[in-house]
Amino acid sequence: MGEKRSDKEMQSVFIDADAFVRIYDPKDAHHAQALQISRQLYERNAKVLSSFFVLAEAATVISQTPSFRMQDIFWKKAWQALWFYLI
Repeated sequence: MGEKRSDKEMQSVFIDADAFVRIYDPKDAHHAQALQISRQLYERNAKVLSSFFVLAEAATVISQTPSFRMQDIFWKKAWQALWFYLI
């Protein structure tokens, strides 16, 4: 316990709706931190996992923002990039 894993040991990370919301909503208080973490996961070649239910929840939360266009952008970017695996 308390041992630090090396970058090569990083295998997989499951992300929830909050992570997607924070990544795609530039007005979110934690947006910059979420982008930094997502870049680190990418650089470490981590296998990022999520589910369709999580995407649906994120889209619902994003749709509650003043800009309904955000939901459309979220869906398009999520499916175009698909930098995560759906499980």
